[in-house]
Parts: sequence; structure tokens; C-alpha cells
Amino acid sequence: MPTPSLDTLPKGHELPPFAFELTSEWVREYVVAVEDDAIGALDEGLVPPMAVAALGVRALLDGAKLPPGAIHLGQEMSFLRPVRVGERLSISARVVSRGERQGWVLMGIELDVQGDDHGSVMKGRATLTMPAGRAGVS
Repeated sequence: MPTPSLDTLPKGHELPPFAFELTSEWVREYVVAVEDDAIGALDEGLVPPMAVAALGVRALLDGAKLPPGAIHLGQEMSFLRPVRVGERLSISARVVSRGERQGWVLMGIELDVQGDDHGSVMKGRATLTMPAGRAGVS
């Protein structure tokens, strides 16, 4: 089944859950990629909170593709507890608001990242806008 375009999803649509293990190799590659010396001061067993947020965005993009012209307007995130290397996370996302006006879609997407214990480690919301009906247009 093809990946749907985000602009076609209705309010209430739940994207497929995405599971990911935070291996020490993945965390190390993340730290190198962001080039932030402050992260190096963290306890070696802890995962930087923004690495967890990056996985949330990845889950969103795995569940639906961004159409051409999509603009990220903002996000808010709450990190509820530290995450440790080796932990397996489950990320779910759903469309919580969607409106169209003058050919543009304004959409709110809620993310919930849960740990092995099924308790939330991060909750967040992203707001996006994109041209309506542009799926597949290059």
C-alpha cells in the first residue's frame, strides 16, 4: 500500500505506530551529527531528548510523506522522563486538527513516544501547512 500524502489525511487519522531501539551506535551517530559539545556532558547511558524528538519526526515521515510546498510552522514538546541507551520506544502520531482555506491545509499532529513500560517519555504537537491537493506534483 503506498504511503499517503499528509495533505490528504483527515482529522482523527492515526499514523501507523513506529518502534525503534535506541542502540548505543545510533545515539553515538546522532551526537556526532549534531556537533553539540554540551551533549557530551550527559551521562553516557542517557539519550539526548532531541534525539527522541528526531525519532518522532521520522515516525511522522514514515507514516505519511510531506507534499511539495509543506512548511513546518512550529512544535511544542514535553519530555517526561530520561531515556536510556538500549531502550525500545514506540511512537504514535495522529492528526488532531485540520482545516483548509484558500488552497492551503493547516494541520496539527500530536506525537506520543512511549518507553518499554508503556509510559510516555515525550509528548508533542507539530503544526504544518501545505498546499491542498498537491500530492504527486513536483
